[in-house]
Amino acid sequence: MVEQTNIFQARHPAEQQPGDYNELCTALYERELQQLAHLAMDDVRFLQVRLANLPAHIKRAARGMLNSQSPLALDAQNASWQSHQASKPPLSSSGQRCADWFRRHAALGLPVAVFVDNGDFQCLRLDSIDRIQRAAADDKNSPIVALHCNQFGWFDVSGDVLTEVAEATEHWQLLKPEKRIMAAACAGHRWAPKKRLSPRTLSLRELLLAATIYWPNFRRAQRIPD
Repeated sequence: MVEQTNIFQARHPAEQQPGDYNELCTALYERELQQLAHLAMDDVRFLQVRLANLPAHIKRAARGMLNSQSPLALDAQNASWQSHQASKPPLSSSGQRCADWFRRHAALGLPVAVFVDNGDFQCLRLDSIDRIQRAAADDKNSPIVALHCNQFGWFDVSGDVLTEVAEATEHWQLLKPEKRIMAAACAGHRWAPKKRLSPRTLSLRELLLAATIYWPNFRRAQRIPD
């Protein structure tokens, strides 16, 4: 029988921190398998692909969490980031300052946070920029006018949503990256009217995005070691 300590063989320096790498991988596997077990799907092939890719994604997320320069506390046993929760959601500064920042620093692959209010609770979710629209499509020096996030769609540079929101009751706002905002997003903080709620569990995709945050100024994406 293969012992638990040999299941996740360390091939990278980040994987050799005693206990942490194994704990992270185990917690992530348990979480992802539980989620897959409750998915309603008829496409067996889709499930097979998800399961086949799961080990690589989980090992990469664990490496990223161990290599992250995040100021937050890492809870390896629960594969989560811990941070003090403010009494209300942290929102970025004025739309003009948000626009100025994104016009200067927006880049493909840049991790960002989106404020989501679904009527029942509010939270910040991690996403990344995958398309950039300029005033003149054929001029790379023309001003940036809109940004497309991988999950939440199009926003103008002031942070206002341009994509039709999936749920009519939801409100989305792209936020200028700041320490308090990105920390709240990484820690899964949630709020209801007039009170704080228990943190939500980040998806594996969000944990991978959290590992790419460049905390000194948020102006580029940090590479996760191979």
